[in-house]
Amino acid sequence: MNDSREDEVLKELQAKENKIVHLSAEMERLVCENTILRQKVDALLRQVFGAKSEQIDKNQLLFLLQSNPEEGPAQGKESGPEASKALLLSA
Repeated sequence: MNDSREDEVLKELQAKENKIVHLSAEMERLVCENTILRQKVDALLRQVFGAKSEQIDKNQLLFLLQSNPEEGPAQGKESGPEASKALLLSA
């Protein structure tokens, strides 16, 4: 192999080694960023879907327990497509 070809191969090898170092550092940075983002998503999910989101106000619970089951908004009223059609035809 002549000296110019050898120099060319060495330069190419050095360039590829530099690229590997750069890509390794970039991958490490992205792995750290990914870890941080996953932690943030987990924290948000706990905030939205955690035990706090399922709590009922005591007053709401008392109201539900004391309400008369015979009195409901749908009591005595028809619902469904037939009732809607009848309303439209009677108007």
